[in-house]
Amino acid sequence: MNRTVRNRLADLLLGAFGDPAKRDAILRLALYLDLCAGERQPKINGRDLEAAWARHYPELAAHPWSAAEATAELKGILEARGFSGGPVHGVQAYESQDPVAPWYEPHADLLPFLAAAGERVRIYAQVVSEAAAQESVFERLEPLHRGVAEAAICFNAGLFFEAHEHLEHHWLHLPPIPTKRFVQGIIQISIGFHHAMRGSYQGAVNQLGKGLAKLADAPGDTLGLDRDLFLREVEAARQEMVARGRQRMRQAALQELPRMHLLR
Repeated sequence: MNRTVRNRLADLLLGAFGDPAKRDAILRLALYLDLCAGERQPKINGRDLEAAWARHYPELAAHPWSAAEATAELKGILEARGFSGGPVHGVQAYESQDPVAPWYEPHADLLPFLAAAGERVRIYAQVVSEAAAQESVFERLEPLHRGVAEAAICFNAGLFFEAHEHLEHHWLHLPPIPTKRFVQGIIQISIGFHHAMRGSYQGAVNQLGKGLAKLADAPGDTLGLDRDLFLREVEAARQEMVARGRQRMRQAALQELPRMHLLR
């Protein structure tokens, strides 16, 4: 998957933590990608997508605005074709000359990466569903604490790039205080495991080392993270990479990597 597509999808996920329309967009995109799995030129009938939506998410389908709003959020990822009445809330729709139902198809940038996007978006759907289930807890947290909790869901799902992006947004606006160094440490560890899953020895070992150093002098419960357990598990993962060495470095499997454990 190229950087353009990856960044569009990541932006959609990170926005979904605070925007129900973006959350619904991810769930609809996951359904679309499931329906078109294996198709080289996927074109999904609009009625088929709506029927799948109603089956899977009847409580969300009850809102008449959800389809248009979610479709608008997918601009640059999914295209709505053959819909009459002009643009669908910001997504250009086209009047079909053929007597066929309106349909959805991938944006040209997404088409070469449908399989990879399908795998990633399925994980996204799990992440936004988990976040929604914890909303009553999250809404009681101050913004940075909540950001770490949301990043932890991404991190634990293997979305290390997204975890890094989510925390970086918070980090950029922090004053130069110890908490900023702590957040940067989590960001660097996330980047390190992103490299590890790609099989990059230098990037993984270096970033993990920098992140560990920044977390080492923080209190054990900063921003709700079980820092001591996280440090031990990250250090163990890094030492295993170092012992294996550059020549035997391989793409890390998610089940081999640490998790961010949050204190309740």
